[in-house]
Amino acid sequence: MSDDRDYRPARKTYGKSGSGAFGILSKLIALAATAVGAYFVYRIYSLNILPPLYLGVGAAALGILLLLIWILVFRRGTAPRVIGALFAILIGAGLGVGSYFLQQTEETLVELTGTTVVTQKDEVAFIVLGDSEIQTLNSLGSSRVGIQASLDRANTDKALRELESQIGNSPMLQEFTGMGDMVQALFDGQVDAILFNESYRDLVNDEFPDFDEDTRIVDTVTYETEVKISDKEETESKDVLSESFIIYFSGIDTYGDITARSRSDVNIMAIVNPTTHQILLVTTPRDYYVQVPAVGNELDKLTHAGIYGVDASIATLEQLYDIDINYYVRMNFTGFMNIVDALGGVEVYSSQNFTGEVYGYYFSKGYNTVNGEQALSFVRERHSFADGDTQRAKNQMEMIKAITKKIASPSILTSYTSLLNSLSNSFTTDIPSEKILELVKMQLSYGGGWDIESFSVYGKGARRTTYSMGNRSLYVALQDTPSIEKARSLMLQVMDGALIADLDLTERVLE
Repeated sequence: MSDDRDYRPARKTYGKSGSGAFGILSKLIALAATAVGAYFVYRIYSLNILPPLYLGVGAAALGILLLLIWILVFRRGTAPRVIGALFAILIGAGLGVGSYFLQQTEETLVELTGTTVVTQKDEVAFIVLGDSEIQTLNSLGSSRVGIQASLDRANTDKALRELESQIGNSPMLQEFTGMGDMVQALFDGQVDAILFNESYRDLVNDEFPDFDEDTRIVDTVTYETEVKISDKEETESKDVLSESFIIYFSGIDTYGDITARSRSDVNIMAIVNPTTHQILLVTTPRDYYVQVPAVGNELDKLTHAGIYGVDASIATLEQLYDIDINYYVRMNFTGFMNIVDALGGVEVYSSQNFTGEVYGYYFSKGYNTVNGEQALSFVRERHSFADGDTQRAKNQMEMIKAITKKIASPSILTSYTSLLNSLSNSFTTDIPSEKILELVKMQLSYGGGWDIESFSVYGKGARRTTYSMGNRSLYVALQDTPSIEKARSLMLQVMDGALIADLDLTERVLE
């Protein structure tokens, strides 16, 4: 009897589309990668950092990759699904990391930029001579205390109220018209103690080198106030892609907290023309003898204007050059070193051989690769040069060029994470984050370099009294009207679109 049944071995199959645990798992992995990809595109779009063409091409390329993954995971057989799942894991992981850094970038920019109101920290100290019998605030009650008649009077009055509330009475007060006269009175025994804003300490140390050693602090009162720097609506309305603008870079001579008030030792204006892709750096000597609007147009050093806040420095420079400064960037020593180190160091040009007094590093003529500490030594040195502060200002502008070049180079990608982390508390600026991103997008579309040139304003050394130090004569740099007018002319020409190559950037040093 015949049997028509087919006894051939059954062909093995790996399930139809959608069947089997691994088939479901591979599709879930592909779905997760697609979701991460969509979020990545959203982060780039919301950050608004890529030109439309770049964004479109990138999104299309990502779409093709994801489509390929879906095709693989829907194929019959284990091999294509394994390949598709692995591909999806790699793509998803990469896009996930990218999304994280995009989010961190946006959050960091929002945190650091658009600062039109800054927190200003003041520490007012009760100071006595090192061998004084006064040990606590309670023993100040019957003492003679020197205070400023008008300089920093608001903080002085706050400290006095604090003193009175603690000891129950007010000491005998003696007013002075400048920090120098008050400190001298302490050394001469005319007063037993002085009220002293710590923001003036470096200023006093310049004139009294042994001040720190010969005095001590009895107690300190700390205040924090909010100060408006600029009009938010005005800064946000500026079209940085088509309109020229001016950024003021203020370098304050402190370490640590960026909110502390201090002298502004670096005073550089960057005139930026986004249509001609040119930047003119104009530096003004720290010792320039100028009128300071913040203190009733009293004459003082430009560096001392920083003690009254970055807004005071801005107003002083605007008045000196008869121009409007649109934005500011304020940084101290710590922030400067952090950023240079985060960049992996920079290559800066030196026009001569010298040794920096700060940290003692040697720099040779030509290009020098420097880390954060070396960079600070480079930009702070002035005593090694015949023209002192003038050469220091030139070195500071060379450093700005070096940092700008490093930031614009592809090597920034290798130090991106450390740079992002270093930015926190390193500086303050009122440039809105969206304006920075607009400039980044423009640079990606443009792809070329920027012409960066510099010009230094000069002055003639002399000794004059200043508002901050009272009747005590200090070294100052008297204004050179021709160089000021030349600087203003150069700024206006660059803003109006004149090519830097056609400008006369000849510099003149006064005897």
